[in-house]
Amino acid sequence: MGHLKLTVTCMPVFPGLSIFLLLSLYYSVFVPISRRITGNPHGASQLQRVGIGLAVSILSVAWTGVFERYRRTYAIQYGYEAAFLTPMSDLSAYWLLIHYCLIGIAEVFCIVGLLEFLYEEAPDAMRSIGSTYAAVAGGLGCFAATILNSIVKSVTGEKDERRDS
Repeated sequence: MGHLKLTVTCMPVFPGLSIFLLLSLYYSVFVPISRRITGNPHGASQLQRVGIGLAVSILSVAWTGVFERYRRTYAIQYGYEAAFLTPMSDLSAYWLLIHYCLIGIAEVFCIVGLLEFLYEEAPDAMRSIGSTYAAVAGGLGCFAATILNSIVKSVTGEKDERRDS
C-alpha cells in the first residue's frame, strides 16, 4: 500500500469501517437492487439477509484459511518458521483486510436481518428480549471461539511451547 504504515493492532478497525460504509449503502443500493430481483418490498426477506450474512461469513473464514495456508508455506519456504513475529519482507498483512471487511459485511447482513426479523415477528413485549438474546448469542459465540482456540493451541502446540492461556 505504498508508504502507508499501519500497525497490526489497527486491523480490527476495518470491520467497523466496512460496517459503517456498507450501512450507508445498504438501503440506498442493496435494497433497491434486491427489490427488483425478488419483488419483495423490503428487498430480500429478513431470513434471506441472515443467510447472505452467513454465506459472506463462510467466505471470510475460507479466505482466512487460504491466506494462512499461503503464509505458512511462505514462512517455511523462506525460513521464517522459527522466527515468530518477524516481519516477512514480501508478504503484506494487508491481505487480511479482505477478511476483516468480509466480517463487517457479514455482520451488516446478519444483524440487520436478524433485528428486522425480531422486530417484525416478535410480539411487542418480546422485542427487547429478542434483541438481547441476539447480543448474548454473539457474546457466547466469542467465548466459544476463545475456548476452541485454546483447545486447538494446547493440542497442536509443542510441549515446550505450551503455556496457560
